[in-house]
Amino acid sequence: MIKTDDVLLEADQLYQGGRYKEMIELLNQTILEESSHPEFYFFRGIAFLQLSRYDEAIDDLTRATDLKPDYFRAWQNRGVAWSLKQKYNKAIGDLSRAIELRPNHPSSYRHLGDALMKTNDYDRAIEIFNKAIELEPDRYDHYHNRGSAWRKKGEYRNAIADYTRSLALRPNYGRTFCGLGIVYEAMQELELASIHFKRAYFFGFDKIQLARVFTEKFPAPYIVKAILAGAGDDKGMEANLTTVQWLEATCKTWDGFLDRLRRTDHPLTHPEAYYALEAIVHYYMGDPITAYRIFDTQFDSDEHPWSLTLRDQYYLVLSAMDFGEPDNGLTYAIEQAGRVADRQETTRSDADRQPMEEYYAGQLFRLNNDPQEALRCFHRCGAFPPALYGKLAVYDLLGDEEGLARTAEEMTAVEEQLLLDGIEPVVIRDDMSFEAMSDKIFAMLPYYELREEIEKARGLLDRTTDYTPLEFHALLQLSPSSIDG
Repeated sequence: MIKTDDVLLEADQLYQGGRYKEMIELLNQTILEESSHPEFYFFRGIAFLQLSRYDEAIDDLTRATDLKPDYFRAWQNRGVAWSLKQKYNKAIGDLSRAIELRPNHPSSYRHLGDALMKTNDYDRAIEIFNKAIELEPDRYDHYHNRGSAWRKKGEYRNAIADYTRSLALRPNYGRTFCGLGIVYEAMQELELASIHFKRAYFFGFDKIQLARVFTEKFPAPYIVKAILAGAGDDKGMEANLTTVQWLEATCKTWDGFLDRLRRTDHPLTHPEAYYALEAIVHYYMGDPITAYRIFDTQFDSDEHPWSLTLRDQYYLVLSAMDFGEPDNGLTYAIEQAGRVADRQETTRSDADRQPMEEYYAGQLFRLNNDPQEALRCFHRCGAFPPALYGKLAVYDLLGDEEGLARTAEEMTAVEEQLLLDGIEPVVIRDDMSFEAMSDKIFAMLPYYELREEIEKARGLLDRTTDYTPLEFHALLQLSPSSIDG
């Protein structure tokens, strides 16, 4: 004679252990001997459900409800199975019945709201999610789900409020960051959209979907390359020819250059410069997350005791801001910028200053919305061209027409040093030392950073020649042997 309680206890233990096939075998044998007990069908049904065998799950759960019409859990799970089969109207019927049987069970409202969303019944879905929130006010996914319903309705402010509440309850929920990205994109808040899509990527949201976002909407070649490289056959990722061609065109030169440096042991022989360069390349190639991680893990630690330069601090902060990292390092960077400025003010003559350090100190103060301190740093750089562009940007921000005109005159005096008619690629020859290569690249970076300021300067100086800003991926030019090794 079957001991029902013993069988159900063993089935539950197998279920909790994820041993669904063994659970089905146990219940197959049990049902052969005793076919009138609804819980045997229920347990076998939820095992089938876990194995994505939805038709068999529905058959068993139907048998359970036939034997016990008020079996709440069977109605609820059959509703979930219908949803997974994309039979949403049937799911809505079963989940509504489950709610009739147990009105205060929040998960039924969650599943019913999801099914209503699939039928585009957003108003009713919001009502259902309201009830779920009433029953479980501290559950993050209820707010996320209601936020998605508001988003689908086009009521973006309500969506933002709910998504924000969801993140307050679960700060690393990638799906909610993606939802916010979609909302901000629809509102044409493109910088915020990009930040939230990158946060979604950082926290592991569906990277296949994000690959399309970072290919078509917010180009980020290094993120797309990483997604494709990590997508196995089971993830259904097939890059189309256009994407592959785009990646090859944008990534080949920098990939080849960095690979060459790795193969010649430059990460070991020149770690500070190598890792700074690698991080900056990732930043400009659309992957600020990796850039931030490189700075965060390769500098200022017991294992890697070298410190960040102000240039590195600047790019660490830019990277952190680009994907919304709360600890963006700006406070610490400003402290370091202030110390450099004070030290150079008291210990060096104007002729003996380090203009690049002062320039990046000024850039950090610009990020910190301190235009006066930024100006002081740029002034101390003398005729250093990037600092002239920096001054131009600050005067433009302040609406200081006199300062703009004065800076334009300074630019005219050093015009032969400027690159107003376009940035030429940095040519890397095989016989160049690492120091020479890195110095040339780092010296060119400010002109790339200041493309908007260069455009402003061209207008002030009445430049009429055609000017096409150089994209970062084309900033480097290698000989064939430099790429192929």
